[in-house]
Amino acid sequence: MAGLIALSKALHFGLLHPRVQQWVWQRGWSTLHDIQDALIPAVLDGGTDVLVAAATPAGRTAAAFLPICSELAEPAGPGVRALYIGPLEALINDRFHRVDELCEALEIPAHRWHGDVSGTREQAVPRAPSGILLITPESLEAMFVLWGKRIRSIFAALRYVVIDELHSFLGTERGSQLLSQLHRLETTLKRRVPRIGLSATLGNMSVRPDDGDRVTVLKSRAIGQDLRLRLRSSIDDKAGRIGPPPSVAALRQRLECSGSRDEPAVLRVGCSAVRSDAQTPPLDRLHLPLVQTIASIELLFQRWCEPPEPARLHLSALIQQLLSLVAQHGGVHPVEAYRVLCGQGSPFSSVTAEQFAELLRVLSSQDVLTQAGDGDLSLGGHGEATVNDHGFFAAFQAPEEYRVVHPEVRRRMRAFLEDDHTPGYADAQTRVLVEQARRAYAAFRLDEAPLLADGADTLLFPWTGDRQLNTLAVILCATGMNASADGAALRIVGTTRPEALTAVDAVACGPVPEPGEIARKVKNKATRKFDNWLSEDLLCEQYASTSLDCAGAVEAARILVREVHI
Repeated sequence: MAGLIALSKALHFGLLHPRVQQWVWQRGWSTLHDIQDALIPAVLDGGTDVLVAAATPAGRTAAAFLPICSELAEPAGPGVRALYIGPLEALINDRFHRVDELCEALEIPAHRWHGDVSGTREQAVPRAPSGILLITPESLEAMFVLWGKRIRSIFAALRYVVIDELHSFLGTERGSQLLSQLHRLETTLKRRVPRIGLSATLGNMSVRPDDGDRVTVLKSRAIGQDLRLRLRSSIDDKAGRIGPPPSVAALRQRLECSGSRDEPAVLRVGCSAVRSDAQTPPLDRLHLPLVQTIASIELLFQRWCEPPEPARLHLSALIQQLLSLVAQHGGVHPVEAYRVLCGQGSPFSSVTAEQFAELLRVLSSQDVLTQAGDGDLSLGGHGEATVNDHGFFAAFQAPEEYRVVHPEVRRRMRAFLEDDHTPGYADAQTRVLVEQARRAYAAFRLDEAPLLADGADTLLFPWTGDRQLNTLAVILCATGMNASADGAALRIVGTTRPEALTAVDAVACGPVPEPGEIARKVKNKATRKFDNWLSEDLLCEQYASTSLDCAGAVEAARILVREVHI
């Protein structure tokens, strides 16, 4: 099988600690995944960060922990020695059971810390830190706040940081939180700790904002484990009870907790649709949630995954990290806060000193922070209440799996509607719904012109991502139109087809708008957890960075107009 190496031919197996080698033999393994063998010297060397791309989750986990446990096999002083960070509690539980077997054989303590773990077990870590700690970013935040004065002693012996499902973090508020936490940890320890990023795909990824040349990149040749998949659909007149997966990455995460080294992964996907007839609204007749689900599954089969989002200005997440930093130390000077949170190596390094000063001013004016005579910042009344709330530890306000739909998913949806192939994993009800969707798509002649009338409104189908679609709606609203994203479509209210096309044509023929100017025309920009504390200027800068893609929106308008006129 591609990507597997016999133990007798593995180049680096002999570098593992003898007790780790013995454990592998006792498990009956006769082979290693190529990535497992390649990662051994990269981890044992400890001189660089490492990025690992492998389709097999079990292979990625063992690849990291075989050499890590080799380093931890010999007794050492107190302190957590390896920190594993995962995006989901279920994923941490799965990884814990995989790792605990090896750790038990080597007498290395392994601990879990997340919302479903008892408080007694959690408190055992800061009181007697040791071994390997598996944790979510939210629980790590709780550790900073609740055990801040002891962070240095808890992680004094830290040798490695493992970030699982790296692609699910990057470019998000949660990713900014995580990278800030790791930067704060290294600042506290006054040394760099090697990071190992595990992912099913590489793309434009990094485990720290300024990794430069100090990173080793390894990619497996293996195609991944076998997958058993079943898609079941149901009719639900209330609509939308079971929607599409938020992203291909979310589907991939569900696979991470399924199957093992020698077993196929099992993925069961459900989707509901409304009952459809000739009187049903056009969007419901197209069954787009189901089509999106199938498009996402097909992209998963092709080993495609959403690329990491570029670095964005997550000021809401910065507020959380600032309050956490103040709580951790019981107070901090503004200059030190800016150095720790926005200095080199931080995900907020693009925040200027002027922006940070403005942020401190607005937070002080709302009793979130107060400043003593010596200049030190401390929590104000609102800040204290916020930090003491259990919900503070999460940087995001939306559900954890929320993601904007990528343009590639929408392009694949269109291609599927114009195709005649129905996947073999679809059940009978799904096949009926797919046939209905394709008949409606043809009846609306969307393959010829991607727009149609829906009562007094006009629906346009640019088949682009959510960020581009929402930006196009904002640009049109700035011209006086009443436009909004409606699933995969753009709805322009009270507008005929010619009027809608004229408005979109004006966007297509005009220059790309300046994002900051467009942001000022949006009324409801405060959508993130701590946005209500931002000034209008800061809110506009954040919104322009995180929510708008003016160039992508104009390009979508140009393509749509071109297709209508062909």
